Amino acid sequence: PIAELQTGPDSSVDQTASDDSARWANLTWQIEDGNCHKSFHRLDGLAGQWQTGNWSVTFGRQAISWGSGIVFQPLDLFSPFSPTVVDRDYKPGEDLLLVDRLLSNGSDLQLLHIVRRDTNSNDVRGDVSGDVASTALRWHGFAGALELEAVGAQHFDEQVLGFTLRVPVGQALVRTDLLATRLQDGQWRLSGVVNASKGFTLDIRQAGYRPATTPNQRPNKTTNTMSFHCKTGTKRVDIPTIPTPAAHPTQTNPHHTKT
Repeated sequence: PIAELQTGPDSSVDQTASDDSARWANLTWQIEDGNCHKSFHRLDGLAGQWQTGNWSVTFGRQAISWGSGIVFQPLDLFSPFSPTVVDRDYKPGEDLLLVDRLLSNGSDLQLLHIVRRDTNSNDVRGDVSGDVASTALRWHGFAGALELEAVGAQHFDEQVLGFTLRVPVGQALVRTDLLATRLQDGQWRLSGVVNASKGFTLDIRQAGYRPATTPNQRPNKTTNTMSFHCKTGTKRVDIPTIPTPAAHPTQTNPHHTKT
């Protein structure tokens, strides 16, 4: 049999959060629930931050993304997008505590803890449990032209080690994620991804355009330029304004006498 493609808040195609049953705080208020529709109000981001010197502490609901994946994201462990999701401009936040320390050499350390509820418990919303929580330590730094990340985490009941490398190659940027996961049976699984991106400019030129002229005006040869700049899905079009022809020169009335 052919499996039907599921759609809706709980499917991997839509992946829109519609409740907070697995989150620490309940910030969803249902307005209306019908047979074919649902209306609700939900806060996806609500966080406070305290900063002093090279330290920063964030507490609340905030979206977090680690790694360099585009479609497949091995290191985006905590609230990853499904590969089937098309619209990635919106990402639900997680209830977390994030401590950030900026080091003197320009690198930084992050300590992250995400609180979740166990939806398999007898409680309607689930009990807060460390078995479904995530705790991670991340280092981010530079070595010449290289950008590096190293991650160690306890994610649910699995231990995770990850590494990210970003390196410029010519005018392109090559990024790679490598993830090692220790499963419940003690075995290790390795996964990774490599991607590259490059921006380019395409110029289309049309020469020989001549605006309308008058008998007393010398024609000007004008070149129109249309440029397209494409990079990571964005496009910019610049079309310069065509100069307006000069007005007719003023003619002197020979019958007019200056007094």
